[in-house]
Amino acid sequence: MAASLRHKNLLSVALGIAGCLAVPVAHGRGTRAAQGDSASATAQAIATAQLGNLIPAAESKGISSTVSFLSPNTLALVLCENKVSSVFSSCPLVVLGVDDGTIHVLAQMNVPWGTKIHRSEGGFILEPDHYGQPAHLYSADLSTHEEIPDPRYVSSSGRTVAVLTTRSAPPNSGVWTIYAIHPVPLPTVEKVREVTGDLQAVNDHEIVIRVNDTIRTEALDGKVLGTFVVKPRSKEQATVQFAGQDRLYASTWHHDRIIDVNGKELLKLRAPSGWGFDRLSTDGTRLVYDHYTQSFLKTLAQNTLALGTLGVGAVDEKDDREAIRVLDTTTGKACFDWKAPRHLIDTRDHADISPDGKLVAVAAGGTLTVYRLPDSCTQE
Repeated sequence: MAASLRHKNLLSVALGIAGCLAVPVAHGRGTRAAQGDSASATAQAIATAQLGNLIPAAESKGISSTVSFLSPNTLALVLCENKVSSVFSSCPLVVLGVDDGTIHVLAQMNVPWGTKIHRSEGGFILEPDHYGQPAHLYSADLSTHEEIPDPRYVSSSGRTVAVLTTRSAPPNSGVWTIYAIHPVPLPTVEKVREVTGDLQAVNDHEIVIRVNDTIRTEALDGKVLGTFVVKPRSKEQATVQFAGQDRLYASTWHHDRIIDVNGKELLKLRAPSGWGFDRLSTDGTRLVYDHYTQSFLKTLAQNTLALGTLGVGAVDEKDDREAIRVLDTTTGKACFDWKAPRHLIDTRDHADISPDGKLVAVAAGGTLTVYRLPDSCTQE
């Protein structure tokens, strides 16, 4: 998963409003008012469950949810109390099966607050929120687990991980060790290679690494497959993920694109406004955005306040809207649009796409809903 960044400079916003009060200044890619809770008519809801029925703690106020597909018909759902970030705090995690229009609990355990979930073959990886602690590879039914090195990157299949073994500046630079995960008959970890630089992404056959201002795609045996130059970090922050063979998903604050390994643009992507999270199907052909933004009136009110306070603005600038969209990364067209102006409680990844790209799950407003996506994305 990659998280988009949000930059706020209220003083520059205030100066911009001074020139044109009628134009709202955007946070991120711009804002657009949602038209009420809705999901795209081209996607079909096939299963729904109340979070409180799955985990009683979900009925409490101030609970935030994170949903992750483990397999095409298995989900992991984590529910944590907001504003709790201690390593000693724990949250319930449930593994859910989706069969014949029903959602049912398969297994349950507690995990530390802030734990990240990565799907892996036959189960999932739990990555701790604190550097230096080991990760664990679990079977889907939680019956077995093995300790593995703490990964910073996990391939979309979960069969390859990258571990930062020696740090250097900038934060993601240093010596990286690439491991292959073999889940059966017993989980084992095999060292594949080491690489030095600022690692950007891994899959089961390639890596993307940044050295100074050059992005390089390499095969796992070290063969260089392509390179291109990007702007310095002081001018632009960029993230890169694999979007299939010889295709990369490149995201900056200004736009998202599908490019080849030499940086040639193949497709522009139409992301929702705001900021948030994005995830790809295993083959990279479908991408789900889960973004947070503000309504037109709230943005205008905050920008006006910024002008009146010389950029200081309000203390509380929380987003009040959420938008989830699924795009086909080969055509740029959408096949799922979900908007909610009232359900936003926390800024977590409330949506995920199944490994095969056929389903999308949304956990928001106290409800978990699984939608079946159409075979073709046709929305402009």
